[in-house]
Amino acid sequence: MKRRDLIRHLLDHGCELVREGGSHSWWGNPLTGARSAVPRHREISNHRARKICRDHGFVIGVSFGLRLSSLRCRVLVCNAVDAASFAT
Repeated sequence: MKRRDLIRHLLDHGCELVREGGSHSWWGNPLTGARSAVPRHREISNHRARKICRDHGFVIGVSFGLRLSSLRCRVLVCNAVDAASFAT
């Protein structure tokens, strides 16, 4: 997946750029306080993109495909939701 698509996805879900590192950009979710590093490569593996979404507290739906355009996340707003039941 393209890095710019992942960045757009993070911004759409309320994440903010925390700082620029040497080879990664650090993005944070102000709602959960979670932070993760996004590598500065044109292409980011789907596995890495999925991990970044999980780190930020997004629940990834079963429809996660091979392209980011088909990525459908929901933000966890309630602790009553069992995140393990949504794991793919």
